[in-house]
Amino acid sequence: MGMKPRLPATGISPLSFDDFARINLKALESSPYYNPEDDLLSRLQGLHPTRDLLELFGDGLQGVSPSARYLALRYYASECRQSSKSTRSGGMVKEPLLCMGDLHVEGTLLNSDCIVVLGDLTITGNYLAFLDYPLLYVGGRLRVHNLFLQETESICLEGIEAERVATLVRNHTVTIAKSLQAKTLIMDDVSLDATINATHVYEDGGYQVYADTFDLTFDADADDFDADEHIVEQLISMLRD
Repeated sequence: MGMKPRLPATGISPLSFDDFARINLKALESSPYYNPEDDLLSRLQGLHPTRDLLELFGDGLQGVSPSARYLALRYYASECRQSSKSTRSGGMVKEPLLCMGDLHVEGTLLNSDCIVVLGDLTITGNYLAFLDYPLLYVGGRLRVHNLFLQETESICLEGIEAERVATLVRNHTVTIAKSLQAKTLIMDDVSLDATINATHVYEDGGYQVYADTFDLTFDADADDFDADEHIVEQLISMLRD
């Protein structure tokens, strides 16, 4: 791993991604995120497999619908995923991070940049993404203890597993996964494209749901917005420690 690693140039033809895009583009047309005005085929064609993946997902494929990132992730995960397993400590990710295989994180991970993992991402603690619209692209499965997503994009091809609570809040939060599994799922004005498998699901439940689920306190005399903001601040503080 490094700041700007590149894919090996051998064994992969640039044409193969063009063919992959043509074959899979029709399937994407049924996606709720598909927008014909994005002209994905012309945008995706010609992308060279040796292009820096962090630049590609962090910048090159931004500004269009998530379908472009989803399709590109499917391609690179299927063609370039390595059998390697890497380990790192938790903490704040402040610069782009790329792992070509599986990544195991000890502790809680806070993402404030762009993370691309072509294999599985396993986090023994919590995963939080809420600063400066962080990006997460996982070619395999994401496993965490608690999940907190606020104004962020997360695409996890093989699904998301949260041992306890998955919290998705704010209208710019986009999550795409094969499935989302959690004991409790809290959603508040977000875009989620996944098969949900949760014992308890709360949609637009507001501060009372957060307070009850995480045993937090709120000011009953405050208006809804202030109470909700206070609860979210407490939740972030609790999960990041």
